[in-house]
Formats: sequence, C-alpha cells, structure tokens
Amino acid sequence: MLNSNKSENSLIEKIYEKSKKALEYGAGMPALTLIFDDYSSFTFYVERSGDFLVLRSYDTEHKIYKPLLVIGEFGNKNAEH
Repeated sequence: MLNSNKSENSLIEKIYEKSKKALEYGAGMPALTLIFDDYSSFTFYVERSGDFLVLRSYDTEHKIYKPLLVIGEFGNKNAEH
C-alpha cells in the first residue's frame, strides 16, 4: 500500500494521484508535463525506488534522471500502526 506524502489541494496531491497509475504501468510513466509559451516542455516522471515513490526529472545536459521529491512510501504490511 502506498502512503502519500501530500497536503490538500497541492501540486503534490495531483502528482500523487497520477502516480497511482504509474504503479500499474511501471517506472518511467510521465506524471506531469509543463508546457511553456515558447512550446518547450519539461516532464516529470515517477518511479519506485526501494520503498519510496520518487518524482524525478531528466537532466538533458548530463543525460541522467535526477530525483526531486519523495511522493510516497510503501507501507510495510507487517508493520504495526
């Protein structure tokens, strides 16, 4: 089960909702794309990294994916709450 790291009415909340779908389709699913006035765009992706769901971006200069934010944590089913 995924426990969110979100606040009400936030951008993280919206990304978190999209991230649920990413779990169904696997890593690399776009979670959010920003399109600017000059038609350039910037896409954020989500991936599972260990016990965490992480928002990442692609650094075109260095050609690597950079983690930006932990969106949620997968709870341990055996853990007591």
